[in-house]
Amino acid sequence: MADTSDAKRGLMDRVQGKVKQVAGNVVGNERLVREGEIHEQKADALDEVARREAEAQQAEEAAAVDAREHELAVEQQKLAAEEAAEARAERLERERAEDEWRIQAEQQSREEAVERQTEAAKAQVARDEQNAVIDAASQRQEAEALEAEAEQVRERAERLERAANSAEEQS
Repeated sequence: MADTSDAKRGLMDRVQGKVKQVAGNVVGNERLVREGEIHEQKADALDEVARREAEAQQAEEAAAVDAREHELAVEQQKLAAEEAAEARAERLERERAEDEWRIQAEQQSREEAVERQTEAAKAQVARDEQNAVIDAASQRQEAEALEAEAEQVRERAERLERAANSAEEQS
């Protein structure tokens, strides 16, 4: 993330660039005008670095929030499936107590249905968890790409700064 010193450097480069351009125009020195333009380009590059780094951080934070929300939703699904399975099992036990012979066949059928539903719910939860991992990885990749772009812009700013420094040393 760009710190305040980058922001100050960007502002100082912008001000220094304007001063050199004005001074160069006043005295008719094209080299001084060009140095001023380079300073402004450097300031623009530093602004771009800060913007891209902010975007990358925001994307990372959004990915973390999305992943956590999905984890919570998956956990709620697990709890609901467990509660539903427990409720069904209790109901089946009461029915069995009322009419054991009649319910025995029905109980077997329902227990198998509950098992299939539980397995289906678990399979869905596993798929949802896998999708959450894939989504989080995709969002991390996007954040890394933004960070890489920010690094390229930062390197460009450093090259411009070196060019400006070189130009200053030559003048």
